[in-house]
Amino acid sequence: MCKLEIQAEWLAKFQEKELTSIDAVLNLEPEKMEGCCLPCGVESFLLEGGDAVLCLKRQKKISCSRIFKDLLQCKFPQTSTTRERKAVALLKSAGFIVPQIVAWGEKRCMGLPRAGVLFLQPPDGNTLPAFLASELDADARRQGIEKAEATLLALHSMGFVWPDCRAENFLLLPDGEVGLVNLGAVKHHKTLSQEECQQQFEIFYGSLFG
Repeated sequence: MCKLEIQAEWLAKFQEKELTSIDAVLNLEPEKMEGCCLPCGVESFLLEGGDAVLCLKRQKKISCSRIFKDLLQCKFPQTSTTRERKAVALLKSAGFIVPQIVAWGEKRCMGLPRAGVLFLQPPDGNTLPAFLASELDADARRQGIEKAEATLLALHSMGFVWPDCRAENFLLLPDGEVGLVNLGAVKHHKTLSQEECQQQFEIFYGSLFG
């Protein structure tokens, strides 16, 4: 049984739910989970009667072919949850507003990862499409889009490539700031070409107006 790494302020809540091991999280059944109600996860999980809803991401199995392919490329295999956790930490250190990492862990066999889990608490805000749909003021809608554009430009200026830069992964927060979710595909390069930046904006606008 593999131990789940849990942030200290969340430990008591996870202990009450008997979620202190990776196996316990991997074996959670659908009736014990909330529906997809958050922007940053396929599944969400309710803690303590509604006072905290967390995104849960879990990769139940990493294929042997994926492991061998990475090893042949001289790369250490990683689960999708580990990639996302590292991307969240990297973007947070760069000054971006990202989900809080609550708990994480990997199951390993002979030192190689075979499964992974990750609990995240997303920033409190609306996705950009939801904001645009509910906002009646045209200037406010325009400003919301411009803020998301500025955030994407800031990512590019720091060398970050984000293949999932769709509009629904930008959150408009109550204080006017922009949060980011679904960051597992983020990569960091020293420089980005103009073509790469253009492709990113095509993804963004395609998801916004397509």
